[in-house]
Amino acid sequence: CAEAPSNAMRLDSLPSRRAAVSAALLASCASLPRSPPPAFAFENRLPPDELELKYKQPRTAGPQPTDLGVRAGGALKPCTDGKPHCFSSSPESVDGYEDAADEAAGWLVQPFRFDMPLADAVADVKEAIVSYPPGQRGIDGGGFRVVKESTSAQAAYIYVQYESRRKGFVDDMEFALANGVVNVRTSSRLGYLDMGVNAKRFTWFAERLGAQRGWKTVPLRAKGHEEYFALNGITDKDIMSS
Repeated sequence: CAEAPSNAMRLDSLPSRRAAVSAALLASCASLPRSPPPAFAFENRLPPDELELKYKQPRTAGPQPTDLGVRAGGALKPCTDGKPHCFSSSPESVDGYEDAADEAAGWLVQPFRFDMPLADAVADVKEAIVSYPPGQRGIDGGGFRVVKESTSAQAAYIYVQYESRRKGFVDDMEFALANGVVNVRTSSRLGYLDMGVNAKRFTWFAERLGAQRGWKTVPLRAKGHEEYFALNGITDKDIMSS
């Protein structure tokens, strides 16, 4: 935000001219709009604690996936990166056939099921999302936000991002509703392990919706997911509400 004085200036007037130019530049720079500071997590995050304020770290969200969304038959993306930090109720499809190996992969979970009009089911899922408490079971202290939402007469889709409290890691969670079924996917973007974060998040929604009339859900437990639980060092007690 600076310019050199013209070579045509008289030498005896350079000091005063330089002063005038400097003053004009300072005034013009001061009037330029300032960029707002980067957001410090989502608006509904927990207040920063003493450690977070004392040892400030750059927040690392990770790149947002470009292949999320509803797939054929109302399915969502399966967990295909081989890392124990993802759960999905949609098995991988090969030439239109579900891969039986997914059943033993440890990341496949049961979809939620509802017996009510689609509009009522969507309302229940939305109510659960807005009621989600950042910091529950020690996770998602950075809050959350709904990124995408679409509804038709036959189906609905909701995409939510959740953020960790101190480092700003962002996880992606999706809900695809159609024909009495809610396919669910929750996954981390970065790292190898998730220390039980996605299991806790999935289980919170399974328990919340499963306690309401017209819903059937299966909360996640170690049985069938032994490798995930062992690698992340968690037990059933760690992800249960009580």
